[in-house]
Amino acid sequence: MPIYIAHLVREFENHGGRIFEREIDGVDEAFEVADIVVNCSGLGAKRLVGDDKIQAKRGQLIKASRPASVDTTFIYDDHPDGDLHVMVHSNHIMLGGIYEDANLNANLTPDMSVAAAIYKRCVEAVPALKDVQVLEHLVGLRPARRDGIRLERQTDDGKMLIHNYGHGGVGGTFSWGCADEVVRLINGEQ
Repeated sequence: MPIYIAHLVREFENHGGRIFEREIDGVDEAFEVADIVVNCSGLGAKRLVGDDKIQAKRGQLIKASRPASVDTTFIYDDHPDGDLHVMVHSNHIMLGGIYEDANLNANLTPDMSVAAAIYKRCVEAVPALKDVQVLEHLVGLRPARRDGIRLERQTDDGKMLIHNYGHGGVGGTFSWGCADEVVRLINGEQ
């Protein structure tokens, strides 16, 4: 994701977009600089717009060296011992994972027993992973939402607010479809 996000930022800026970083306490502050605001606040939506359906999901992954023979992404979310993901990147692989309820103050220190279980599941599914070199253990919170993604438009006094958050662990997967929907909503299409 860091490579993909950096690419998207470059594309945005190459097309005249500008990024301003500023902490705000409410979306009204964003309307001080724009008449259209797209709220992609993720876990921050709970505080920013009072959405009590936001819930943190703790994830843990292993970044590892990529064997030349492993060239296919493998995802099995119904494994009896937990999610099993082998995600192929250009020069490494990501092994996963877990997706468990958490709170915003969850421990983000990797749990080595969880890492061992992830590694075991992945090697059982893809034996070529047996001798990978672990490069890094990653833990983070995903911005999920009960009732699913919030993707809707609100208008008031000539101002337009588009909510687009709550994607959980599939933000990258749904990004282009959600972006198309945001444009459709901005253009007033039903």
